[in-house]
Amino acid sequence: MGNWRKVIVSSSYYPKSQAGIPQHAVHTIPREEWNLWQHIMENTGSTSPPGFSDYPTSSAEISNVDPRFMSPYVSVRYSDWNNWILVKGTAARSNGWEQTQNLSQILVSSPYYFGPHYSWGDSYIYDRVNGNVSSGGSKVWRKVAHTHHLTMVVEQLLQYSS
Repeated sequence: MGNWRKVIVSSSYYPKSQAGIPQHAVHTIPREEWNLWQHIMENTGSTSPPGFSDYPTSSAEISNVDPRFMSPYVSVRYSDWNNWILVKGTAARSNGWEQTQNLSQILVSSPYYFGPHYSWGDSYIYDRVNGNVSSGGSKVWRKVAHTHHLTMVVEQLLQYSS
């Protein structure tokens, strides 16, 4: 990596908007930031590999929209080794966060779900399906997504360090 002591590749391919994403179905988007980092790792002969950083289940783009005038859709955000995964519901203002139980069931029934013991977030998703935890709100579901994603990324990075 030349004369640099450390280079960190930080990017996000996560969509800025969920417009056009189908409701009540699993939707995948390639994790291109991970693919880019892997390409760099596999195609440079550096003795100091680059660091990796992404924006867990968030777009790197900053929105100028005032949240008071938004009608956000409820979604369960997730990731696997190669994809961002979204299970999108309907508008939170008109239909509430109770719909996370059905959305979680859709994810748990898919081949993408890592199982209830993988991370705190995975356990919460599983418990939500069974009605053992509350529906929460956007902050809870970001925490659910982030704990799963960060656990997974650490595991991915450990595979490169061994």
